[in-house]
Amino acid sequence: MNLNGVLVLSMESRKVQKLGTSSLVVTLPKDWVKRFKIRPGDRLYVVDEGNYLRIVPAERGSKAIPLVDVSRMPGEDVLSRIVHCLYVSGVDEAIVKVKDPSSSIIEAKRKAIDFIGLEVYEEGDGLLRVRVLADLGKMGIQTIIKLIGHNIAKLIDLILNIISGEVKGDIKDRIQIIKGDFVRHQHATIRYLMAKPSSGPEGIENYQTALVTSYFGFVNDVLLDIAERLIEGQINITGSEKLKILLENLKSMIYEVSANIASPSAKRLGPLCAQISFYEEILREAVSSGEDSGEIFLVSRLMDVARVLNITSCVLLCRVLMSRAQWVEQRE
Repeated sequence: MNLNGVLVLSMESRKVQKLGTSSLVVTLPKDWVKRFKIRPGDRLYVVDEGNYLRIVPAERGSKAIPLVDVSRMPGEDVLSRIVHCLYVSGVDEAIVKVKDPSSSIIEAKRKAIDFIGLEVYEEGDGLLRVRVLADLGKMGIQTIIKLIGHNIAKLIDLILNIISGEVKGDIKDRIQIIKGDFVRHQHATIRYLMAKPSSGPEGIENYQTALVTSYFGFVNDVLLDIAERLIEGQINITGSEKLKILLENLKSMIYEVSANIASPSAKRLGPLCAQISFYEEILREAVSSGEDSGEIFLVSRLMDVARVLNITSCVLLCRVLMSRAQWVEQRE
């Protein structure tokens, strides 16, 4: 049989039906469904070929991957943003259509450094393929968050080295490495949580984990600011024993907070909240009694960090307590 120049094996009419407020649907022929063993949930490709549509069953075991066209989107950093969105949204593989592959591949590879296990290569015909090779599920959210805490602790050690005058090697390179590691671990955390349930008790826990991890981002930024000001000579502090003790105490609390983000414990969080509050009081007293302007500035920034850690530990404690709560009916 011939229909508009197209060879047709068989033909039967189907009535177009309305689904919802705006969608139109057509049922599939029973014999065709049986021949290709189509089941509910299977994927079909609807190919627009001009005057007619062709329905093609997807191969068994294959999976569709998104194709994102950024070739006509304005903005210099649009490709970087798309790569970021694909990664944190939990996409394992995607095709990106670009205007200029030669320059885009360089930009995309430069951006890929910010993400654990991300690979970008040219596919041809203005296409780039983006793939995530690392299985972050095997690494586990606990490990990733502990790495974030460890990275912040390395930053505190760097500040201690500067204050003690024991800096070795190119300190700016060390700061860039710390910055890069923190960004990669933070992106990995977001990707991990995006793939998890967004509703129910587990969804609430994931939201809280994302929230307190973002607080760690603030802590990291404050400490980076302190380190960079010390390097540039904006703050002149050397050999301050008081600051060394305050920074060592902060480092131990960072380790404890990151451990509780990864695995909250009411037994540990109660004393931790009290410890951070006491630390805040010590910092407040150090600011009021301080005489050196550089030292006062640095301690006041540590107070900002302590406040955020206090909020973080309170959120974690609430999470544990509410998970243990027994809900009872209220009788009038």
